[in-house]
Amino acid sequence: MIKNNYQRVPDLHQIHLIIKVRVVRHAINKVEKIMIKVKEQKNLENDSKIITINVPHDRTARVLYI
Repeated sequence: MIKNNYQRVPDLHQIHLIIKVRVVRHAINKVEKIMIKVKEQKNLENDSKIITINVPHDRTARVLYI
C-alpha cells in the first residue's frame, strides 16, 4: 500500500491486492463464474468478502480489490 492513500481508505487493515484469474478451457461444467474470497487482515476467522467475476473462457481477468 502507498502511504499517500491511507487517508482515502476507510479501513486501514483492508488488503489491497491484484488477483490474476486464469479461466481454463476444459473447466468442469464450463463454469464461467469464479468466486474469490478475500479476507481482511484483522479478523481472519470472521470477516471475509466474496468477489464474483464473469469471464469468457481462455481469458485472463485482473481484479483490483480495494
